[in-house]
Parts: sequence; structure tokens; C-alpha cells
Amino acid sequence: MTSIPPPSGPPTTPDGWSIPTGPPPAPEGWLPGQAVAYPDAPQRAPRWGIGDVALGLLFVFAVVVISSVAGLILVGFDALESLADGDLSGTDAAIFLGLATFGQSLAMGAWPFIVSRWKGNGVVKDFGLRFKPIDLAWGASSAFIVLLLAGGLGYALTEALDVGNDESTNTQIISDADGTASLWIIVIAAVVLAPIVEELFFRGLCLRAIERRFGTTAGVIGSTVLFTIPHFTNPSVAGTIVLFSIIGMVGLVMAILVVKLDRLGPAIVAHAIFNAVGVIGVLAG
Repeated sequence: MTSIPPPSGPPTTPDGWSIPTGPPPAPEGWLPGQAVAYPDAPQRAPRWGIGDVALGLLFVFAVVVISSVAGLILVGFDALESLADGDLSGTDAAIFLGLATFGQSLAMGAWPFIVSRWKGNGVVKDFGLRFKPIDLAWGASSAFIVLLLAGGLGYALTEALDVGNDESTNTQIISDADGTASLWIIVIAAVVLAPIVEELFFRGLCLRAIERRFGTTAGVIGSTVLFTIPHFTNPSVAGTIVLFSIIGMVGLVMAILVVKLDRLGPAIVAHAIFNAVGVIGVLAG
């Protein structure tokens, strides 16, 4: 009986591919004790989806309610009357506004982190939370386009629907807070926090979850609708139509920007500039 010698070289599959038997060899010139950089481990397929968007909306709502109630307990329920009358000059108003506003921002920013760590590869890989220096230019130019489109659309609808001088709740709050500590809370929330957490939540988690299930077009439209609805802050029907049209235009442009560039950096910059122009416009007016 003839013996067959063992095959030489690394084991292979029937197709001829080598089967790895250990880590790759160290580079030439390597000395014991030096670190060796090996290729990153393959990403796992994300398991987050539409259900996590629904849970996220409930989570944000719950945190806002809890933080608002905590604020009222802290400053007293009698503060509701003064707040309803637009009195934002006191310390109680600033405390309540700060807890409610920062509670919402914390929840909206934390949920994508939780979901991506639990069911994915992190917010950078899953939702594109990245920034490049060129994003300043992308963001500034996109903000200019958004201001033209949203401003033009808002003006046309205001004239067509004869909205008049109805103000949204947000506009009234900014006007009432002028010259008070509450104004700084509003500015930080609108210009710094909201652009980051809203882009991460709506153009990160929401857009990508809907896109995975129904396609890019549905992701853009769906995330825009979800972004628009919470901005229900006008007391009149006509004013709400105008406001929703403006906010919807903002969300649509931001969603397209994120899809085209595959990161959130430009949208965050554009969102911050848009909100800053809005706050300055209200205060100047």
C-alpha cells in the first residue's frame, strides 16, 4: 500500500482559497514587544429598524414629560400661570425651560447611541455622525439654499392663505425671552443642541431605518414627515400649514444632503445656521 504524503502549504478550500490558520505574519523589521496593526474586524449587520424609531419617539416623549413635571415640582405649579402669560423673566421660568428643553435634547441624542451600540456598529458607522472641514462649506451653502426655498415658500403661502400676523409658539417664546436668562437657554438649545440631536435622530436613525425597509425615497420622505410633525407650534390652521411647509422644506433638503454625502456633518452645520438666522430674525424684528 502506497502512502500519500501530507499536502504542503496552508490548507485550501475546494475552490483553491487559502484557509487562514492564525493572524497574518508580522511586517518585515518587526521586533518583539512592538504593536502590530491588523485589519479591522468585519462589521455586523445592524438589527435596528422601524420598531426602534417608534420606541425612540415614545422614549423622547416620556423624557420630556418627566423633565417638565420635575421642573414644575422644583419651581412650583403656580409658575404655570406666569409661563402661560409669557413671563420668562424670572429664575423659575429659566429653570423650567432649561429642564424641559435639555431633557428633550438629551433623550433625542441618547436614543440613537443606545440603539446603535445595542443593535449595530455605533453612530459613526450606522448613522454617519462624521464631520470633515469641507462640511463647513457644504453646510453654509446648503443653509443659504434652505433659507431661499423655505423663505420663498413661506412668503407665498402666507400671502395665499392670508395668515396675517399669527405667531408660532416658538416665535412668541423667543420674543418674550429677549433680555432674560431664558434667552440663553433657547439660543443654546436651538443653535447648538437641536442641530446635533435632531440630525442624529431624524436624518440618522429615522432616515436609515425607513431606507433599509422601504428604500431611499421613502427614507427621505418619511424622515421629513417625522421631523415636521413635532414642530406643531402655530395656533391657527393656516399658520400651521405655512409652518409645516417651511419645516418640511428644511427637513427635505437636509435629508437629501445626508443621502448624497453619506454623513451628518453638513446637515448639522446647515441646521445650526438656519436656526441661528431664525432666532436673530425674531429678536431683530
